[in-house]
Amino acid sequence: MRPLVYEYPADKHVRNISDEYMLGSFVLVAPVIAPGKEAREVYLPDGDWYDYYTGEKYSGGRYILADAPLDKVPVFIKAGAIIPVADGEIRSTEDITEDKISILTYPGKGSFLHYQDDNETFAYRDGAYNAVEYTLDGDKLEKRVLHKGL
Repeated sequence: MRPLVYEYPADKHVRNISDEYMLGSFVLVAPVIAPGKEAREVYLPDGDWYDYYTGEKYSGGRYILADAPLDKVPVFIKAGAIIPVADGEIRSTEDITEDKISILTYPGKGSFLHYQDDNETFAYRDGAYNAVEYTLDGDKLEKRVLHKGL
């Protein structure tokens, strides 16, 4: 978790925003911090952003009013994001196998390096790991295996 200013240092609007944060480089989280609110103003930096829940696209560089009922934290994903998510019941990293991974994409330009090892040993030093590069151009996702060692 990082303040928006770390990701967008040239954007003067983010310098004093203390109630939004970035989770990685592509996920903006804007929790409600006042009791009784069901909506909140959210600043989206330059670029295109997608509402995580609805998929609605917003142009950045402006403030928007986001729904924020008690059971939903406003989350926005930057265009070009490639986000691997684990499906099913996951209790530890050992439960995350290749067949339980889905890739969420948000149209734009982006890339992501997905790395896997055995989670237990230093065998990755001897090549026991997988590395897969995902590249997104618009809505076209390409997958390229860089290393297969598991």
